[in-house]
Amino acid sequence: MQAPAHTLGLRLPIDRFDAGSFPTRFAAQIRGFSSEGYIDGKNSCRLDGCLRYCIVSGKKARENAGLAKALFDAHAKLDKVRAGVLVGTGMGGLTVFSDGVQNLIEKGYRKISPFFIPYAMDVGFMGPNYSISNACATSNYCFYAAANHIRRGEADIIIAGGTAAAIIPIGLGGFVACVLVMESLEHAMKRDAPIIAEYLGGAVNCDAYHMTDPRSDGLGVWVYHPVSKRALKMQVLHLRR
Repeated sequence: MQAPAHTLGLRLPIDRFDAGSFPTRFAAQIRGFSSEGYIDGKNSCRLDGCLRYCIVSGKKARENAGLAKALFDAHAKLDKVRAGVLVGTGMGGLTVFSDGVQNLIEKGYRKISPFFIPYAMDVGFMGPNYSISNACATSNYCFYAAANHIRRGEADIIIAGGTAAAIIPIGLGGFVACVLVMESLEHAMKRDAPIIAEYLGGAVNCDAYHMTDPRSDGLGVWVYHPVSKRALKMQVLHLRR
């Protein structure tokens, strides 16, 4: 998902709402985003930006992996029971959530959108399907978990990543979506997939120090270094975007 060159960067002034009363008035805001060709117009209007970014990114990832539904043979040959979706979000669909709460307070429960509770991509995959929420590390946790499912033989291929759309007053910040198609080397080679990169391994930990800042002495990384070092040596699988 590529924004026009002149809109790239982090210092775009916020224009989705009046940010004049906020100390921060710029964000990584996406402008000119279009879901045309990926989400029908009716659903595109209903869905939170968080889900629209996710669906478009996911479908583009599948296209790049040669798995678009338009390529019927490639999609049909997949063992759907061994294919999964593991896409997380740090805060979910904040716009739909915020609007739902406001409508509940001002107009009553009958005015809450039925899309107040977000729903996942419908790709027909019946393997591991769930979502992880772990703030800014969400996508990395999803990649790690997806890799482990494949390593343990629980799936051959998983669409994995994260998404967010938080540029509204209660969640001032800017995020987009990153979605990859991850699969085992054997599975990728069998279907002659265009391999982009190799997943060597990963590790997770917590330095139990601060909500956002790392320890100044690097203890969290140092303590976990042996595990991280071993993880980097494991050529677990190939991932595709």
